[in-house]
Amino acid sequence: MKFLLLLSVSIFLGGCSSKKDFDSPPVARVNDAFLTLSDVEKGLGESMVSGDVAAKFAQEWIDDELLYQAALNEKIDLDVSLIKKRDRYYRGLLGSSFLASAVSQKTSIKNDAIKNYYQKNQSSFIRKYEEAVLYHFFVSKRKDALAIKKTLLSRSAGKKRKALFLKYRVEPVIVKKGFLIDDLDKKIFSRNNKSVVGPVFAGSGYHVVQIIKKHKKGSVVSLDRAYDEIYNRFLQLEKNTAMSVVMDSLRRSSTIYINKEITLK
Repeated sequence: MKFLLLLSVSIFLGGCSSKKDFDSPPVARVNDAFLTLSDVEKGLGESMVSGDVAAKFAQEWIDDELLYQAALNEKIDLDVSLIKKRDRYYRGLLGSSFLASAVSQKTSIKNDAIKNYYQKNQSSFIRKYEEAVLYHFFVSKRKDALAIKKTLLSRSAGKKRKALFLKYRVEPVIVKKGFLIDDLDKKIFSRNNKSVVGPVFAGSGYHVVQIIKKHKKGSVVSLDRAYDEIYNRFLQLEKNTAMSVVMDSLRRSSTIYINKEITLK
C-alpha cells in the first residue's frame, strides 16, 4: 500500500520533482512546496508509515500549505499585530524553555522514595471501579472487524498478529466499567471468560476488543501501575520548589524596579 502510494505520487509529480534534491521520495506538492516521506515520518515520529496514514497526513499538510501560501499572497505575514503576537509567543517560549531546563537540573526523584510513598499510602490506590486491560480495534467495515477477530483468536498467527498491531497502531489501554458504550461495556465486564469481544457496532464502525486482564472493584493497584502517578506527584512538588529557587536567584542577580505610584493606585 505504501509503495503504491509513493509510486502514484511520484508519477503525478513528474518532471517537477526531478529538479529537486530530495532526501526521500516526495509524497505531495502544493505549487513549489513539497512534502517528502521523511517529512511524514518526522511529523508522525515513526519510521514505518502505511499508505493510509501517509495519505491522511499529506491531505492535512496540503490544507495547511494552501492556507499558508494564501496568507503570504495577501501579505498577512506583514500585519503588525500578528508580528507582535509572534514575538510575544517567542519570548514566552524562550522563557518557559529556560525555566524547564533549569528546573530539570534541580529535580531528582529516587525509586526508594516512590516505594515508601506507595507502602504508606496504599489506601489511596484502591480501585473505585472494575477495570479491564485490553487491546482495542475500531474499523468502519464489518468484514475487517471479523478478519481482526479471526487473527486475534488464532494461535498460529504470530506474523499476522504483529502486522495487525502495527497497521492499527494498537497498544494496551485501561478501561473502567460504566464508562463505555452499553453493549461493549456489558460484554467486556460480563462473567464469561471470553478473551476476544466483538464485532460490536457503534456509530460509524465496529469495535473488536481483546481482553488481557480484569481487575475487581476494591482491589489494590500494583506499584508498577501506580509508579507513574506517584512519580508525577513528586515531580510536581519538586518542580514547584525548583521554580521558586530559580526565580529567586534571577531576582537577586538582577536590577528590578516597580513604580509603586502607578501599580498601587
